[in-house]
Amino acid sequence: MEIQNSAAPQSSAVPQTSPALSIRVTDEAAKWIGIFMTEQKLNPADYAFRVGVKAGGCSGHEYVMRMDKPKPADVFFEHKGARVVVDPKSLELLNGSSLHFILKYQGAGFTILSPKVVSSCGCGSSVMFKKDEPSSASPIPPTPPPAVSQPPVS
Repeated sequence: MEIQNSAAPQSSAVPQTSPALSIRVTDEAAKWIGIFMTEQKLNPADYAFRVGVKAGGCSGHEYVMRMDKPKPADVFFEHKGARVVVDPKSLELLNGSSLHFILKYQGAGFTILSPKVVSSCGCGSSVMFKKDEPSSASPIPPTPPPAVSQPPVS
């Protein structure tokens, strides 16, 4: 189920909406966001679940997930009462991804599945994103090779 962009929350930060970019949140992830907000006694009007990407790890990028106060530049999504914020730079990498809450014998937690991930490290904590291909409608010409200077002939 797609997260629906919604009106800004009633807090000092006014996150933006982005109809062109989105992430998908499963019902189970939305349920657990609500549970954790309640357990941590966080006011849903002031806090949201932050999803992001930062440089690091052996594959180049690591996911960031935590309860946080929205910031003015954040993009805001809501699904089944669960509020999710993403910074614009991370949303470019996360566009088309889905947020899940997984229960396993080894433990439980949030995970992101992304069609833009081409590899991940063995421990699963860092990922490498594929480079976006330029659109065929507006091709970018290749960079010419550097000029080679020849010594003058005597």
